[in-house]
Amino acid sequence: PEFKTEWWYLTGNLDDENGNPYGYELTFFRHGLQPVATQPDSAWSVRDISFAHLAVTDIRSRRFLFSEKLSRGALGEVEISQKDMQVRIADWTLQRKADSTLTMSASDPTSGIGLVLSATPLKPLTLQGEKGLSRKSATPGNASHYYSFTRLQTTGQLELNGKKIPVKGLSWFDHEFSTSALAEDQEGWDWFCLQFDSGEELMLYRMRNPGNRTDPASSGTWIPARGPSLSLKSSDFWMSGKPPADPPTLPVGKSLSPPLISREKFSLFFSIKNYNSNEPQRSATGKEPAASQETGAESLSQVAATPNSPATQRLSAKE
Repeated sequence: PEFKTEWWYLTGNLDDENGNPYGYELTFFRHGLQPVATQPDSAWSVRDISFAHLAVTDIRSRRFLFSEKLSRGALGEVEISQKDMQVRIADWTLQRKADSTLTMSASDPTSGIGLVLSATPLKPLTLQGEKGLSRKSATPGNASHYYSFTRLQTTGQLELNGKKIPVKGLSWFDHEFSTSALAEDQEGWDWFCLQFDSGEELMLYRMRNPGNRTDPASSGTWIPARGPSLSLKSSDFWMSGKPPADPPTLPVGKSLSPPLISREKFSLFFSIKNYNSNEPQRSATGKEPAASQETGAESLSQVAATPNSPATQRLSAKE
């Protein structure tokens, strides 16, 4: 609560009993309006605005459904625990148990989607950036506290148009909080996470400057199947809004050579088909991103550095 902005982000790839694939995203946000010292003792007082996003992708049917909640937090409609991870906006909830298992529940009958899931970490948490401090620009103070559970075994059920579907698969979890994250000349960021069948994960984010230029503060993290994670600098990877005519195989940098990683170069090309900069924020998630969403506006092609492995199947992206 001492920080102005905070979010809890979950995304995952799930399969039903027949092997049909689904993607999901559930994110809770808190944005501070007043510091603690100015907050009056009243049930009607508002210190934060809280909101949440829910999205489910039915990949086989090529359906992308989403919903959101917004609350001023008065009269007990929002609960955020300072002692442990307990987040609630109305009846949408996220909670961490003593063994770090995350339980979540959210539904919107009007949009025809819902979920009740339990996600258990298969790896220790990863501190992103410099021991959990993720710098967003060269300006002092433009940084966030950021950690992740990069691989969580997930079970439960999705609900689509009144039908409850038992599912299981893998999820990714981020918790990030800051007060001043972006510099004045930065316009936003592109964020990606990938889970490989061989047990590794990759997180990359590109800070965007005017003219869609990449800020040198862009960064990432490589998480091996076993052992400590490895921070990546902006010079260690490359992203572009348009794929080149002759796609290069890009070096990842000296720090990614064996024995930590047996593959020294990697490349990935994909398209987010439901991208529309004029629509509310949403996430694309699924094993086959180009085919997993209903087509919206013009497709957004991205190029990201990822291991040259046959297991590049788990992808999430957020704007």
